[in-house]
Amino acid sequence: MPTTDYTEFLHNVKQEFITNSYELDGTFIFDIELPVTPHICPKCGETTERIKDYHIRTVKFGKVQRGPLIGKYRQRRYICPHCKHSFAENNPF
Repeated sequence: MPTTDYTEFLHNVKQEFITNSYELDGTFIFDIELPVTPHICPKCGETTERIKDYHIRTVKFGKVQRGPLIGKYRQRRYICPHCKHSFAENNPF
């Protein structure tokens, strides 16, 4: 399935963030993972890149011609080393 032409334009997901794409029972599925970037702790304001864990989120992008389009987003959770507050990463969708 060609993903280059319309994923960034329609769904605000850049091609380099898609690690895999496949079709399962008429549903088109993208595996999405964003790069590690420094994030600011919403509680204390310190910058951190320390990763606590990952969580798979299902993002529904609507339908394409032959079936639904779903993104399996591997959401990263960061933890602040200063105040020990954990928070989810920022994403464009």
